[in-house]
Amino acid sequence: MRRLFPALVFLPALCAAPLAAQEVHEIPQDFAMQMYFRFYLDDCGPDEIRCVWFGQKDVHSGMITTVELRQGGVDTAREVNDATAYIPHFLGHLDPAQIAALRSFFSPPPPSQDVFPMGESVFVAHREGGTVQVAQYNRVVPPPLVRRLFDLAKSDIALGEPDVGSAISLRVDELDRLTSHPRPWTVPRMLDWYAQAATPTDRQFWAHILTVSGDPRAALALEKNLGQGDNSASLREMASDFFGHSYDKDKQTLADARQWFKDNHPRLEAQAAILNGKTPPALPATPPCPDVTFHEIPGPHANYDEATVTLDRSGLAHIAIKQKSPLGRDFVLGSELAAHLSQLVTDGKFFTAAEPPAPTASATGSTELTIAFDGQKRTVHQVWAPDFAPLRDYFSELIFLTLLDAGANPTPATPSARKPL
Repeated sequence: MRRLFPALVFLPALCAAPLAAQEVHEIPQDFAMQMYFRFYLDDCGPDEIRCVWFGQKDVHSGMITTVELRQGGVDTAREVNDATAYIPHFLGHLDPAQIAALRSFFSPPPPSQDVFPMGESVFVAHREGGTVQVAQYNRVVPPPLVRRLFDLAKSDIALGEPDVGSAISLRVDELDRLTSHPRPWTVPRMLDWYAQAATPTDRQFWAHILTVSGDPRAALALEKNLGQGDNSASLREMASDFFGHSYDKDKQTLADARQWFKDNHPRLEAQAAILNGKTPPALPATPPCPDVTFHEIPGPHANYDEATVTLDRSGLAHIAIKQKSPLGRDFVLGSELAAHLSQLVTDGKFFTAAEPPAPTASATGSTELTIAFDGQKRTVHQVWAPDFAPLRDYFSELIFLTLLDAGANPTPATPSARKPL
């Protein structure tokens, strides 16, 4: 099986790149691994099926499966952010009946369930004509055809309600109390125990356990009881497990919790419906991605002359790299990343920070970032301002990964190691 990139040894360094000073505006540290797996899916060839799923919601460890439909060969591997842990395995060849059944999966495939984060999903890529189609499903409860696809490909995937006890951290007294209940400790069973709790102490206990699970069904159950006795025990936990680490969990108030649930209720409701085997309600339209152009002229020791990355409002990224053999790639951003970029713009910082002057000729190269959104346009030369550093690193990683994918073998370096630009 052809590996997507020559090696992954550079990825830990990329993931450790400096982030914005204010945590709420961070580009996620696992960004490089997300891009790695999305490039693997986008690179699906003719008569191929490519699949990725993740264990323990960890995008740093993905199980990939590549099915070559002409000859029926199947390869799997566990890809992680350490090249020494790359474990390929050839599963053998499929018979004609299995190949025909796999082809029928895409006539048409089940609708995507892309309301889940990447780490909770299974992805299936195939090519229709010259376009790669990538479908996303929840790994715990995917459509039955997804299970059938993995069965036909003779590849493994972990499905079904997980035992929450293997993924949460509890105090000794809490664990002793939980072990008095029969396993498996799945979220549906714990929701029943929460509903049957006879005392405030019992309700507090189950509210805490459900919150630590991070499950959307748990979030909806807790939302109904906010302010009715459960908030004192669960608010701080919800701040870290539901609200996300960009909030100061020690300062969360009941009003903060209610506002968060109001903002996220449609997404939680859709996720819970899928996990319960029901048709999810329609979600509000995703905010459009800002129009962004990033242009880089590297220093004299780079193996390309210049690179341009453009993002349009639909979330399509086009990368063009000028070198002896020009490179080009179109890449569809995940909905989470598009929404993140929109938030970075709508918080107003892009159009209020002081703009550095245009650079003079320099032996170290130059960069230019232009952002247009709702009639406003802003160009920042050299991307010196701290507010823009995460985006500069983001685009530099896209360029770096594209060069690696094309076999250009750039020198492994973190974005910070490539400064000054």
